[in-house]
Amino acid sequence: KKGGAMKKLLVLTVILLAVVLAPLGATTITFASGDGSATSNTGNVYTITPHPVWGSIPGAVWVSAYPNTGYGGGNVLPNWVAGAPTMTFTQMFLLPEVSNSGWITVGADDTAGVRINGFLIKPPNFTPDAACSAGPIACEQSEFMTLNLTPWLVQGANTLLIEVYQLGGDVSGGDWKASLQSVPEPGTYALMAAGLGALAFVRHRRHHSGKA
Repeated sequence: KKGGAMKKLLVLTVILLAVVLAPLGATTITFASGDGSATSNTGNVYTITPHPVWGSIPGAVWVSAYPNTGYGGGNVLPNWVAGAPTMTFTQMFLLPEVSNSGWITVGADDTAGVRINGFLIKPPNFTPDAACSAGPIACEQSEFMTLNLTPWLVQGANTLLIEVYQLGGDVSGGDWKASLQSVPEPGTYALMAAGLGALAFVRHRRHHSGKA
């Protein structure tokens, strides 16, 4: 009976330790347009004044690779040529663990394509409407898009590209925010918990041996 009770105690110890330790090992990474973490094709990232029809993301601001391309700025960008982006923003980040997940919300004027680690996961939308592009990814609040990055994330260095296209020769920029989580493999916690559980078992045996 004592042996059965001890086995149950050991199993419970392993489970509880795995549950308690799991959140402690997770690494959360967040970034947003305007926080200084992105670079651009011009080497600069400028905060711009959003057009009244543009949507917004809490914690992010509209940015451009060129100065004064926002509302009232006076700098009008040319239309895209031969499919080349008008501007490209690059976000680089490190994920320390094997198991990773994350998402990003993106808005752009007129539209944007998104690449992660060389994969085009959302192509630009070249169908214009009265404001920017008709449908995501575009500039109005309903045309912002949240993308799941999980399938393309890797342990170590990751590169995210936001390629903004201007279709109508007017104000232009991008707006985005991302959140990622890097979590150690469950096996890591199981080994830690098993080791601690075994230690508890040994101490229990020694305690009762001493009484005998």
